[in-house]
Amino acid sequence: MKKLLLTAVSATALLTAGGAIAAGDRTQNQSDTPTVTTEDVKKGWEDTKDAVSNAASETKETVSEAAKDATNATKEAYSDLKDALSKEQKQAASNVGTTNIQIQKESLASNMIGQTVMNTANERIGQVNDIILDKDGDVELVIIGDGDYFGVGKEVAINYELVSKTDDKGVVAPLTEEAIERAVEFSYVASKDANVQVMPKDAISVNQALDGKIVDPQGKTLASIDDIIIENGDVEQFVIAYNETLGMGGQQAALSFDDVTPMHKNGKTLFSLNAEKSAMFRQFANTAKN
Repeated sequence: MKKLLLTAVSATALLTAGGAIAAGDRTQNQSDTPTVTTEDVKKGWEDTKDAVSNAASETKETVSEAAKDATNATKEAYSDLKDALSKEQKQAASNVGTTNIQIQKESLASNMIGQTVMNTANERIGQVNDIILDKDGDVELVIIGDGDYFGVGKEVAINYELVSKTDDKGVVAPLTEEAIERAVEFSYVASKDANVQVMPKDAISVNQALDGKIVDPQGKTLASIDDIIIENGDVEQFVIAYNETLGMGGQQAALSFDDVTPMHKNGKTLFSLNAEKSAMFRQFANTAKN
């Protein structure tokens, strides 16, 4: 998987803003019009390259300092199910064990969505409304809404590598309000409008995934998804809740994205464990419950 952690904008990335998804992955009616035109991005780069360079430097320093100063208060601990779903752990429920891992809150999708988006002139241009993944869990697009704080307004898609995270309060993108107004609008559903960019068929909306479930091959729910851990431009793990009663209580753990198969069914986004891992998960959940 690609490693694209909200890095500072580079000249190369700015000149390739046409679209992160390959043409072969587009839906039939999707416009080939770039989300943000090359002309817009070139102009934005010429006007703001010094600011972007400074932002890149400051971002690196900020991230470095944040890593040094991180405390347990900024992290969440989850039980990693990697061992629990391995063949070695299949022998006996009494031997099922997990290793606790700590995740920075900044890596949680729920923390990223809703963040304010600023440009390099320190002007607010919108907020992060969604994050779009490909079927392998690579982050491809960030959906930016140009409306007010209640989310009303136009939504546009920008390549993930064009977005620079400055701190836990917001992100920076090399855009202006005028560029967003000229950009094609993003849509989650098919459209015959040539000025609309439609989400590719196999892509995954993080918003929809947060409402999704972990299921077995028969579609029976094993766990609900509480959050998604995104690191270096990849979905690494899900934070899942299991042993719930009427959707409440229960326990939490971290489940690797590599252990599941994404699927869309009846308008919902589900993630399926194969038969063997489903059995192991049930064994683990029963042991944890007792």
